[in-house]
Amino acid sequence: MLILVIKNWKMRKMIKAQLEEEGFEVLDIESTDNAFDIKGRDVLAPGKSSLIVIDLTDNGYTIDKLREIQKRAGGTPFILLRGAVGILDSELKKEGFNFILKRPFTIGQLVKEVANVLDKSSR
Repeated sequence: MLILVIKNWKMRKMIKAQLEEEGFEVLDIESTDNAFDIKGRDVLAPGKSSLIVIDLTDNGYTIDKLREIQKRAGGTPFILLRGAVGILDSELKKEGFNFILKRPFTIGQLVKEVANVLDKSSR
């Protein structure tokens, strides 16, 4: 299962629908602060997902907050979606976030990146 963390609900639902159409199991959430299932389990915990996709243009993400999420998720890979401003790619890569998709991108490009990351992670 992959976790999709995007605050904008329209964008989140469009991306989720396309990923599911491509055969991925997706749990979409608005924020990492609300990352709990109906039984109260942390869906970001190690082993709960195969990939976490986070939109950095939402929710005021900082390097410290991303480190906290990364620690919480164990070795789960991430794809970070970013705009033209904000945390630099070099800073993100220094922290181990190697999969970064910059705007503008299409949903199709994101789906390809998800497939590529999952393929690399399964080796």
